[in-house]
Amino acid sequence: MSVFPVDMRILHTADWHLGQRLHGYDRAEEHAHFFRWLLAQLRHYQPNAMLVAGDVFDSLNPSAQAQRQYYELMGTLGREFPELQVVVCAGNHDSGLRLEAASPLLRCFRIEVRGTVTKDADGQIDYQQFAVPLQGGNGDCAICLAIPYLRVADCPKPSVDGETPYMAFFRELAAAYKNCNTAVILMGHLYAAGATTSTGKALDALRGGAEAIGREAFPEEVYRYVALGHIHRRQRVFGQDTICYSGAPLAMNFGEKGYGHSVNVVDINGADVQVTQVEYTPLVDLLQLAGSVEEVLKQIRRLPEGEVDEKAPIGSFEIRVETPSATLKHDLEECARGKYLRLGPMRLLLPQNTGNMTIAQRVQASTFTPQELAEMEFEAQYGSKMPLDMAERLGIAIKAAIQHEDTGD
Repeated sequence: MSVFPVDMRILHTADWHLGQRLHGYDRAEEHAHFFRWLLAQLRHYQPNAMLVAGDVFDSLNPSAQAQRQYYELMGTLGREFPELQVVVCAGNHDSGLRLEAASPLLRCFRIEVRGTVTKDADGQIDYQQFAVPLQGGNGDCAICLAIPYLRVADCPKPSVDGETPYMAFFRELAAAYKNCNTAVILMGHLYAAGATTSTGKALDALRGGAEAIGREAFPEEVYRYVALGHIHRRQRVFGQDTICYSGAPLAMNFGEKGYGHSVNVVDINGADVQVTQVEYTPLVDLLQLAGSVEEVLKQIRRLPEGEVDEKAPIGSFEIRVETPSATLKHDLEECARGKYLRLGPMRLLLPQNTGNMTIAQRVQASTFTPQELAEMEFEAQYGSKMPLDMAERLGIAIKAAIQHEDTGD
């Protein structure tokens, strides 16, 4: 690997998901807390550049409040850190066109955005479009390649047997910068093959499939550091200290509780690259209460009292149900009244001997309908309400299944 004399410090963050709601609760204050902390880290570490590796927003059409938070932060960066270079790429939750719309204005504050991939009339990609020059503290220069979340239509046609369109893109990208006469930093919002959740389970089979990007996409002779977003758990991948997910600053659902939250501070000095995880403690605690009905009620009673606000912990409940109880939800709400706690998702665990029950029998054994159980499970898994059209189709399917069992058709 050719080593160029670069002295540079970078702060790497990703997956802010501005506008996200957790089980119906607004998270604007949590994001504001993170931004205040982020500004404090910028003052302390004084990086030359900040890289935001996608999913700035939680939806393609973010709320006015979410957009206001984003642009207020960008304005603060421009005023307080006039020498800071900021590079943002779009994630799968973002509208790349929406992010890029303000580029002419943001560029005045040394903020560069890459949200889309353009091709010429022949369908060829000019990989120079992703390049953002960065300047180190001593005037040393580097290049950041900011790659937005890719769709198949963004990629070239594979020219190697067995190659996916995504891998063809990264092969051509690396070839375009292989002989670059300065240090190259890659930023992308993607699935790296072998990236794991907190359970240690690889995501390839669950989500990546053909979209999973292999180790060969990030040749050491080309890239000094690879700043990744998309996987919310912070981690190094491929056993390389210089290929990293920074992780999300907030847990998007209770399944992400325990991921740990941080930003990466990356010091590049010639061939030496040092990556430091700077820990962040979110504003709101996520509590998981589990056990029998009485055990969960006892856990709630032990919680401190207080007037609930946007900083109050959010609790999830996994309850073993031995006998039907039409008042379970009411009992939880009454027990939590006056406690400093916001009620989150509830999951019921039926006795083991219900495994052979029919759908109709399960309805009788539960205090909730199959529709309610399915919607609660969806909310527990994905951190948001089941979409209305999905819930309607589910309801139709459940009614048909129960009718089928009742009639024996």
